[in-house]
Amino acid sequence: MPQPRNLPSLPFHLTLQGMLFAASNAALQQARLASQSSNANWPNFAGMPNLSGMLPFQVDEAALEQAVNHELKARSQSLLEGIHHYLKHPYSRPEPAAETIAQLGGSRLLDYTVENEKAAVFFVPSLINRHYILDLMEGRSLIGHLREQGIRSFVVDWGDPADAERDFTLADYIERLSNALEIVQKRTKKPLILAGYCMGGLLALALAQKHEAAFSGLALLATPWDFHAKGFPRVPLDLAHRESLENLLSRQPILSGDIIQTLFYTANPWVFARKFAAFSGLAEEDSREFVAIESWVNDNVDMTAPVARECLIGWVQENRPVRGAWQVKGEPILPDGLSLPVFAACPTQDTIVPPRSAEAILAAFPEATVCRPISGHVGMVAGPRAHKELWQPFRMWVESLISA
Repeated sequence: MPQPRNLPSLPFHLTLQGMLFAASNAALQQARLASQSSNANWPNFAGMPNLSGMLPFQVDEAALEQAVNHELKARSQSLLEGIHHYLKHPYSRPEPAAETIAQLGGSRLLDYTVENEKAAVFFVPSLINRHYILDLMEGRSLIGHLREQGIRSFVVDWGDPADAERDFTLADYIERLSNALEIVQKRTKKPLILAGYCMGGLLALALAQKHEAAFSGLALLATPWDFHAKGFPRVPLDLAHRESLENLLSRQPILSGDIIQTLFYTANPWVFARKFAAFSGLAEEDSREFVAIESWVNDNVDMTAPVARECLIGWVQENRPVRGAWQVKGEPILPDGLSLPVFAACPTQDTIVPPRSAEAILAAFPEATVCRPISGHVGMVAGPRAHKELWQPFRMWVESLISA
C-alpha cells in the first residue's frame, strides 16, 4: 500500500492561484475600459511603459480575453491534475538499511553499518527537515554510495520536539550532538568525518569547535553562512514585523513545520505550481523520483520557539554567523579557529542557500576542497547528477583523509 502523503502548504498555493485569476480578470477589465476611447490606449500599470507604443497592431479584446481565460484554465487544470497524481501515486519509501542505536529524547541516532569499514561519517541534517534525503531511495542515496565503498554512516534523525524539548535552544541540540558523538565514538575506531547539510552545517561547525580532536575532517554541504548574501530568500523585517514575529513565538512554544514550509515558499511562490503542473507528463521513473523528493519536502519537522527565534531573527535578520556574533552558551562560533580539513559543497543553482551565502565561509578555510555541483539545494544530494557532482567528489575527499 502506498504511504499516505499530504501537501501542507496546499491552501497557500490554491489561494495564489485564485489571486492570479482575480488579477488577470481585473487587468482585462481595466484594459477594456481604456480601449473604449482608443483601442491602443492601454493603461499604465504600476509605472510600466504604456503598451500603446509597444504593440504594432490593434488589439482584439474578445480574442485577448479568450486567450487569457484559456491559459488560466489550462494552468489550473495541469496543476490540479499534478496534485491528484501526486497524492495517488503508488510510491512508498523503502525501509532504511539502518539500525537505531540510541533514542535521545525525540531524536534517534542511526547506524548504517558496512563490512570492511574504512571510515565513518557522522551526518548532521537540518533541524527542520527529515534526515532521509541523504538516503532517499535506491539509486538516489548518498549514504548508499558511501556504503558501497566501505564507508559507514551515522545519522541524527532529529524528529519533532517532544514535550520535554519545548524550550530547547540551538545550544541544547548541539549538546545532543555531543551525546550522540560519544555513542558514535564507542561504535567505531575508524577515522570519523563530520558532515552537515544545510542548517545542519552550522550545527556541525559548533560541534567541531567543541570537539575538534574527535574528527578527521569537516564537510559543509550547502551550508548557509552569509544570510544577507545576494539571492538569499530573505524577507527583511522592519521593527513592527519583528515585534509581531516575537509575539507569535512568545505565544506558542512550537512553530509548526507546515508554517515554516509556507514561509519558504513565499520567497518563490510560483515554483510549486510550475513543478506540479509538469508532474503529470513525467515518465514513470522520473515520477517516482519526483514523488520521493516531494514526499520528503512535505514531511515537515516542527521547531521550538527559542530555535525559531535564533534562526529567523538571529541568523536571517541579524546575520550573526558571518559577523562572528552567533554564540553558543556564550562562546562565539568562529570557523577560522578550526584546523580540520574542510570539504565545501556550494551548488550553483541553489535558491535555498545561494552560492554567495555558502561560499562566504570559504574565507575561513582558504585550503578547503570546494565542490560546485550544477544543481539545486536538493538535487545536489539526491538528483540525477548527484552521483557525479557530489557523491564521488565527497567520497574521494573522505578516502584522501584515510590515506593521508
